[in-house]
Amino acid sequence: MPPPPPALANRAEPVASDSKGKRRESIPLSVIEGQAYLYSPQHIAIVRAEHHLTPTLGGTLPILSQQNIFLGPPATLQPEEVALLLRRGAAHIVDDPSAYDAPSTSAAAAYYQAAREMILEQVSRANKAREQISQHKLAEMKETEEVRAKRLARARARREQSYEADKSIATVVDVAAPETNVRTSIDLSSATWSQVTPATSFEQPVASLEGGWYRASEHSYTTLSQARSAGVWKFPSNARERARCMVFEDLNARGYFLSCGLRFGGDFNCYPGDPLRYHSHFTATVLSSRKETVTAHELIASGRLGTAVKKAHLICATAGAEAELADRADGFADAERSADHMPTTCTSTSVEYFSLTWAGFGT
Repeated sequence: MPPPPPALANRAEPVASDSKGKRRESIPLSVIEGQAYLYSPQHIAIVRAEHHLTPTLGGTLPILSQQNIFLGPPATLQPEEVALLLRRGAAHIVDDPSAYDAPSTSAAAAYYQAAREMILEQVSRANKAREQISQHKLAEMKETEEVRAKRLARARARREQSYEADKSIATVVDVAAPETNVRTSIDLSSATWSQVTPATSFEQPVASLEGGWYRASEHSYTTLSQARSAGVWKFPSNARERARCMVFEDLNARGYFLSCGLRFGGDFNCYPGDPLRYHSHFTATVLSSRKETVTAHELIASGRLGTAVKKAHLICATAGAEAELADRADGFADAERSADHMPTTCTSTSVEYFSLTWAGFGT
């Protein structure tokens, strides 16, 4: 068969193009201990909307940790998602620990001095804001007192007119007494601080501190082969991992959103649209190649598992790429070869799917 076309990630330009042909800045994927993270909310939205990827939010506050809701950045990426973004030329890997240089004594002193100045500035802004809010509250209270006094005067005038017009009323209303449903006025000169300040606390956002010791550009890699050579990113490293990448790419190209499938007994969960709107229809299990043996026990277990979780179980096998995915005698298929040279776009002949369902079970 003819050699596969070069992958998109072979281009050295750290930019990508969207659907309208506009040049977009490459998305940085911060790799720490073999795990890729997205720290920018804008980048998380881009990979979800434009690339149909579902990074998992995991950011939380140490003193107010949450289990599975109300989480924020950073978002973790699956290895297949990282490979897909790099092969599309939409992202680049940053060796985050190496990108930070140890600051000098003077740089550290300048940082802490800037931090102290920032704290003082924030306190000053907060005090000014409280003072402005207090003055506004006092003005509103004075205005309220004036409005209440005018309303009481009008009420007294109406009562006096009614008393003069009807002399036959036996019970005379004491017009000098104030209304019982009118709240007693507050003496502003003796008002407490809690009466003139809002109940909520004031928070003044300030710019984050920026140090000159972070050099991401010097530790960035635009292709999988570059990251592997530097020892930063090793996925995919064998036939099964490359097969997972090919299946992931093919299903992604068909419009499916894929998440980790361990919860339902497979490699991926396949959603027909955004997981926030749809339930997954399939649980996919990836085979290393078409020649991999599947026992009858595994077939029965997969079929029953699909029935239990109410999803069709897919067995995914790569077709027409055995020469690229076959293992060598050492147990690793061309570990030195670049994984960037997988087919740029998987076609219907690259991956085959087999759906397991039990007759009459409605999976």
